[in-house]
Amino acid sequence: MNIEKMREEFEAWAKTQDWIVDLLYRDGYIGWEAQFAFDAWRSSRAAIEIELPETFQQYKGDNNQSMTASDVRKAIEAAGLKVKS
Repeated sequence: MNIEKMREEFEAWAKTQDWIVDLLYRDGYIGWEAQFAFDAWRSSRAAIEIELPETFQQYKGDNNQSMTASDVRKAIEAAGLKVKS
């Protein structure tokens, strides 16, 4: 996920929090609360790692091993994440 998309998602969440009052951003958030929360937000996203099923890892494009969207969805959900429909 690129940093702009991550900031958009973070700011949408931050606006629901009473304790984050300043979302002004200039090479980082000006308010320490926002910067602290954003650093935690980024770290939580960086820690996400999804192990895909073996058939996907061996897929070479011209063999018969392939993975369906349902297989990918199951792998992502098994990691405890939601998949947008």
